[in-house]
Amino acid sequence: NNNNNNNNNNNNNNSDNDIFNFHNQFVTLFDNLETNTCVLNEEGTIIYINKQWKQFSKENNGSECSTGIGINYLKLCDEVDLQSPDYQNATAFNEGLRRIINGYTSDEFCLQYPCNSPEELRLFVARVSSIQLANKRFIVVSHEIQMKQPRIQNEKKRIQTECLQAVSHELQGTSLKSINKKLRF
Repeated sequence: NNNNNNNNNNNNNNSDNDIFNFHNQFVTLFDNLETNTCVLNEEGTIIYINKQWKQFSKENNGSECSTGIGINYLKLCDEVDLQSPDYQNATAFNEGLRRIINGYTSDEFCLQYPCNSPEELRLFVARVSSIQLANKRFIVVSHEIQMKQPRIQNEKKRIQTECLQAVSHELQGTSLKSINKKLRF
């Protein structure tokens, strides 16, 4: 009888070890992704965020209270103000996310959107897909930067364009010969 209890305990320990090992492999896998990635349950609630997600949130004055575990992504998108410049993208993302969650499509949903900071102009692509693990369905959301440009560089380009337009306007109607004379030293 004691042997049976020991076997049952060993089986439970093996099962617990398997779950523990699976969890560690899962965390390692997602933390090694280069994208800001989170995992949602089927209700749209964030149940896991990788280290890149946490880092991006920290660098952009976010908090885990608004971008962390326990936050419902669908509700977050629903709450974007109609007057916000993010409203159209939030609505499109919300619709794509709901299609994946509700199983209307098994394809990946992608959305390209701007996500600027005071220092940079940035363009991201969000990807949403579902995965099946241990007979449960989860939603994976990743945000990958496509373009990053310092605002000062963008301002420099704007000023250069304005200068070229002013010079072009000034030179309109001037003959090529007179331009060559002006350019000679």
